[in-house]
Amino acid sequence: TLFPTDAYAQDADMDTDAYTDFVLSACKLDRDDPVRAWLNLKEEQQRLIDWLDGRKQVHLTGPGIDLTLSYRRAHLDQLRWQAEFPQR
Repeated sequence: TLFPTDAYAQDADMDTDAYTDFVLSACKLDRDDPVRAWLNLKEEQQRLIDWLDGRKQVHLTGPGIDLTLSYRRAHLDQLRWQAEFPQR
């Protein structure tokens, strides 16, 4: 989605204003500092990657959950992304 449109909103079963709010929020453009919000997400993602690195299994437990996840990848690479937003 480059920018919210009536057609995209209709596809999402939302009115255009609600869809616009959704897109702005998903892109972190509703934040006081969207760039900082994305950098914070990148830092958190790296923290999780560092924690997972070298593990072959993760066991999650809690009320009503007992989940074991196994994976073969010895090294996790951080997803690289580039976002471009339309200019007004």
